[in-house]
Amino acid sequence: MKKNITLIILLQIVILNNFLVGQWAQDTVCRVYPYSGISGFTANDNYIFASSYANGIYRSSDDGINWTEINSGIYTPHFMALTSRQDTIFAAGGGSSSRFYISTNNGSNWLMRGLTGWNQSSILLDSNNIYVTTQYALYKSTDFGMNWNPLIFANTNVVEKHDNFIFLGSSAKGLIISSDYGITWDTLDHSSTAFVVGLLYHSNKIFAAINNVGFASSTDNGLNWTPLNEGLSNLNITKLFRIDNTFFICTYGGGIFISNDQGNHWTQHNEGMTNTNIYSMGYKAPYVYAGTDSGMIYFRPFDQLVSVKNDYQLLPIQYMLEQNYPNPFNPSTNIQYAIGSRQFVQLKVYDVLGNEIATLVNEEKPAGTYEVMFNPESSIRYPASGIYFYQLKAGDYLETKKMILMK
Repeated sequence: MKKNITLIILLQIVILNNFLVGQWAQDTVCRVYPYSGISGFTANDNYIFASSYANGIYRSSDDGINWTEINSGIYTPHFMALTSRQDTIFAAGGGSSSRFYISTNNGSNWLMRGLTGWNQSSILLDSNNIYVTTQYALYKSTDFGMNWNPLIFANTNVVEKHDNFIFLGSSAKGLIISSDYGITWDTLDHSSTAFVVGLLYHSNKIFAAINNVGFASSTDNGLNWTPLNEGLSNLNITKLFRIDNTFFICTYGGGIFISNDQGNHWTQHNEGMTNTNIYSMGYKAPYVYAGTDSGMIYFRPFDQLVSVKNDYQLLPIQYMLEQNYPNPFNPSTNIQYAIGSRQFVQLKVYDVLGNEIATLVNEEKPAGTYEVMFNPESSIRYPASGIYFYQLKAGDYLETKKMILMK
């Protein structure tokens, strides 16, 4: 016992030293099968969970220093995706004996659900619906996984959803889009051969990570795309991940690339890594986690990566007022704007009659990109549902946009 305590203390000292010098600390999770890659992470208030391709699921209650195997009730321990909602954990299987599992007690026991099929590669939770991509189809369940309906038959890798739009990444058909909740689908001609491995909807844009192609964004729900590969020196992309406004790209052989400006610039951060074949990423405050192809997990404080100063100075080339997000909103929404030079900036909110109800910004600011939050309850005693307008004025620049409060 005394020997084990000494080893734990030594490990914590090594981890702390890595953090102090701004490096990734490491631990090996899959000790029985050391070449079982880490396929996914999820977390709740009490635990961080990791899934592996060949040795099941693990749980840590001490931020990743120690891990416990939790495979009770699991038929085959091959997993490709992991997600959670509070204490309920969802796990998607891989291989020819793929199964879908749910645990309602933090992984202590697992219940097998009705979905079977090859390589269940990603899970998306949306209200009471569960979406799972597989090698043969995209499936949807509305009853907690008891029954599943195929929405489209295709080799699917990843799924993202926004309002009535469903975005589907495939390894054989590129990007597939539905604008009617999955009733009908369209394949983008120019992406038909793309191997889409990651999709994110954020700030009224859809972002895609494509293996051997790079990263791109679209402001019109996928009709047109803008490549965003500056600083992205390895295009063998395996995963796309986001924490707030920070984007992560995992690569095989190139480690991790990070962007704090929605993909406009990427910076590689592999400090302290000995294995740069990264398959997955996860987050449980205050740490971000990275899983490798060998069962090794790296972790470090997220604040270290957000505060990293890039060797460029990001200045907007034009004045811009973005559409608020989310929209419609309740109770609050975010508004992003950019100014191209130092100006006195005013950002105000008006009701439908033109009455000013809030001043969000009223000061001189240097060139840059900014974001503010608007909560009508801080300005109006009983805010009513309906249309509001927000207006940006900076020098000669004046623009107004509409937003909707839905209570």
